[in-house]
Amino acid sequence: MQDHFCARPFPAGWFIADKSGAGERGSRGIIAALGPDGKPSRIVVIYTTGSQATMDERNRQIAEIGASLIKHW
Repeated sequence: MQDHFCARPFPAGWFIADKSGAGERGSRGIIAALGPDGKPSRIVVIYTTGSQATMDERNRQIAEIGASLIKHW
């Protein structure tokens, strides 16, 4: 992704390679290889659907999930 909306909560030095998408029925998703120290250590998939939220709200939700992932890494 160009602006890494999921990357905002991640500390400097993290490896982030992601692909996102959106679809009908309020769907939004991202798949990413993530890891500290510049090395990918896990593949993470976040997918939501059936949302009435705006795209900005859905992006914010995914960023919040990303922040939670780091907190509990």
